[in-house]
Amino acid sequence: MKRKFITLTNLFLRYPYKCQEIYGKVVPVPYVPKQEVNCSHNYSVDYKLYRKILKVYFKYVVQFLIQGNRFEIPSRLGHFLIKRYKYKGFIRYDRNTIQENGKFKMEYVKNDHTNGYIAKTTWFRYRSPLKYPGWWMFRPNPFFRKQLADHIKSDFNNINKYYDD
Repeated sequence: MKRKFITLTNLFLRYPYKCQEIYGKVVPVPYVPKQEVNCSHNYSVDYKLYRKILKVYFKYVVQFLIQGNRFEIPSRLGHFLIKRYKYKGFIRYDRNTIQENGKFKMEYVKNDHTNGYIAKTTWFRYRSPLKYPGWWMFRPNPFFRKQLADHIKSDFNNINKYYDD
């Protein structure tokens, strides 16, 4: 079963006041039928402007979350926040040292620089009108994860301002 992701193109095609700008004799992407084009409304935008608006909006949402605030999603869909968890660590092979029996030495790795905590973005969707809330998930993109990691690495005490588990 292939997962279906909702992209900015899907959101634009559901926008009621979409305008279609034609650049030359090329079929525009995404294609909008003529009966759905409404360029006379004050809120009408083409795809390029719509994409820029949403990217700026999501950039501010990312900054809002990284500062340790809780972001409420409209239509009672829940809220996002960044929580810190106590990390148990993981086991990895130390490739530089070999034990007497010829195997690599096992090493237990923890986040000592943050007192063993890691930060995770969670979506609380209780009391939401979703039919099966367990089927939905939020997976942050690499840009968001890098921003969060850079914020924590700039000062390791930044992890203390996130909600505790």
